[in-house]
Amino acid sequence: MANTYEYTTSIKADPPAQPSKRFRLLRNKNGSSGSGTKAPNTLHVVLQKSMDKAKKAFKKAASLTPGHEQRVTRRENIRGVLIDTMVLKTTLRDEKKKLRATEKIAEGVNAELEAARQARSALQADLEQEKNLATIQKETLNELKIQNIVHTLRLDLETKSSDAWKAEDSKQIKDLEQINEQLTTEYEDKLEQKKAEITNLQCELFELQQKVELVSSKLEAIELKAAEQIEALQDSIKQVELTAEQHVTSLKDEFERENSALAWEVNQAQKSFESERSHVNGLHNELAFVEAENLNIENENIHLRAERDHVDEKLQFASNELKDAKKVISNAVERLYLDNPLVQKNSETTSLSEALGDHIEITNKKVDAARIYQSRAEKDLAKEKIKYRQLVDKTAEQRKEWMAAKKELGDCKGARKQAEYDLVQQGQKLAAANARNGELEMHIDEVEETLQAINARNQELQQQLEEVKQSSNAVSEKNDTLEKDLEEAKEIAEAATQNVNCLEKELGEVKQISQGLKDTSEQLERDLAEARDAATQNANRRDSLTDDVDVKTAELEKRCAQLKQEKLDLQDEQETEECIIANKISKLEQELADKKDQLEEHKVALKDANVWLEEADQQKAHMHEKVLDSIKRADKAIRLQTRADLAYDEVFEEKKILERQIDVDQASFEAEISRLKQTFEGMHVDMRSALDGIEDGLMSGEMNNVHEAVMDLRDILGSRDAVDESLEESMTEQVDNVSVEADESLVIEDSVQDEYSGLSTIEEETCAR
Repeated sequence: MANTYEYTTSIKADPPAQPSKRFRLLRNKNGSSGSGTKAPNTLHVVLQKSMDKAKKAFKKAASLTPGHEQRVTRRENIRGVLIDTMVLKTTLRDEKKKLRATEKIAEGVNAELEAARQARSALQADLEQEKNLATIQKETLNELKIQNIVHTLRLDLETKSSDAWKAEDSKQIKDLEQINEQLTTEYEDKLEQKKAEITNLQCELFELQQKVELVSSKLEAIELKAAEQIEALQDSIKQVELTAEQHVTSLKDEFERENSALAWEVNQAQKSFESERSHVNGLHNELAFVEAENLNIENENIHLRAERDHVDEKLQFASNELKDAKKVISNAVERLYLDNPLVQKNSETTSLSEALGDHIEITNKKVDAARIYQSRAEKDLAKEKIKYRQLVDKTAEQRKEWMAAKKELGDCKGARKQAEYDLVQQGQKLAAANARNGELEMHIDEVEETLQAINARNQELQQQLEEVKQSSNAVSEKNDTLEKDLEEAKEIAEAATQNVNCLEKELGEVKQISQGLKDTSEQLERDLAEARDAATQNANRRDSLTDDVDVKTAELEKRCAQLKQEKLDLQDEQETEECIIANKISKLEQELADKKDQLEEHKVALKDANVWLEEADQQKAHMHEKVLDSIKRADKAIRLQTRADLAYDEVFEEKKILERQIDVDQASFEAEISRLKQTFEGMHVDMRSALDGIEDGLMSGEMNNVHEAVMDLRDILGSRDAVDESLEESMTEQVDNVSVEADESLVIEDSVQDEYSGLSTIEEETCAR
């Protein structure tokens, strides 16, 4: 019956799986076991790297933001404004070039006017010379008249003289002949002088005709240039009007678009803000509910911890009871062997069968009680495990929900702050746009006023053009009249040449008469009557010649007076034309000054537009910086959130590993319990067989069989004590492991909560920023 029992004397679970290196880095970098401290250096490095990686994702996602299209339209509008400003700059440059060309043309007109003035001064000098020549001719004619009168008087005296004067007549005749010769020579000299003067006058008239033709050609050229300048000015004015109208229409369209876009953006922002506000209010309510649930969960955790402590106390009490039962069994066995009458060989004591029967009943009751306690403890342990698993699952689900709600709340807070900021910025932009619209409306009104002024100025210029055309027509008519007068003057000059020829013929006749007088002077003594008759005839002829000369000189004087009057009229007309041209030049200069003022105003407007564009670029850069800051903060929050999610995933995986390990330990524990049950059943069978053998030996009286049965009982009890000790050690180790794992899970939860609290503080800081 000496059976050997081999049992597993130690039931030890595998050590719990170590948490991952990343989770240990998050949980405890500084070496503390459960304090939940953060790692400032490596964590920030990892966060910086993750933020650098997330920048690209945010840049790619920028095109999906709701304000991307508006930003694109704004950029297009700004580009259109820049293009319009460049077009205006080019048009202004063209206008400057045109103005410079008009200035050069005006300088050429001024030079031509100066040349005309010089020609007029030359004409005035020529007229003064003609006046002087006319006065000289008058003086010579008067002298000739006086000489003719004196000669006639002398002839009268000679005819009226008596015979006393005959002696002296010869002398007088000689004197008269000499005087006549002198007069003829003087008259010939004067005729030659007159011929020279007439030729000079003809030359001067030819020169005057050429000068008049030059002046007329210059006037025609000036008129053509003025017409070209006026057409160029009209074209430039029309182009400026067209460009101004196009610019005004483009500005109106642009600002209408901007106003509509801003109104749409404001409406959308208000709608989004209202929706975000309602969503945030709902999230606040959900957060309050989640916080209440968290408080309930914390209370349940406290209650479950108290229940766990109570179960630990129960397990400790059960283990103490098992130890007491083992002690009682050992004491009973010792008392059995000590109080056994067979061992003490005391025949007076009670029978061994009764003692063994009582002892077996007691041991059976104690074994049953121990089994009952064990089953109760196993049931309580299973219930506690189920509760713990349910609690862990519930806490995990609640933690997920809480973290999701917290994340959504953080996102909603950030979105609400961003929406408020966007609304404020849009309000500021709307105010700036309204102010800019007012300024542009004022600028448009000013441009319309300038356009009206330009139109009025164009009408005035058209009227002036009509006046200039009329004046040019009058000048052309005047030139025609002057040409006619020049033709008449030519005819008069030809008549004067004919008269000069007649005078030459008469001089020839006078010479013949003088020759005849010489012949008759020789015969004066013979025939005074004939001489007197010849003298009277000569006197009559001379009087007729002088009368013809007087008439011709009077006609020449009248013609000279007419020419002088015509010259004065021409001078007056030239002065009036010069005054008109000077007025036109002054008007053109005034128009140039007005154009320069308009150009300066356009330059000022362009400068204002450039300043506004620079301000818009600065605002854009500022908004870009703010967007980058918000993106960085969102990157930080997202990285921290990803870190927290990764940490939670690692904790969840470790929890799964622990649950698997607990299941494995539970299976091994159940297998060990089944083995113990089998061993207890085998021990029970062996004890029954040993007791039966003792009863048979006692009944038969064979002490060897009783001694062997007692030795078998000792072996059985010794193996059972070893089994009980191993079972007790395994139970204590398992309880210790469960408590350690629970403490570690609590430490992990505390560290995770600390980590999430750190993440929440970082999120709050980012939202506050």
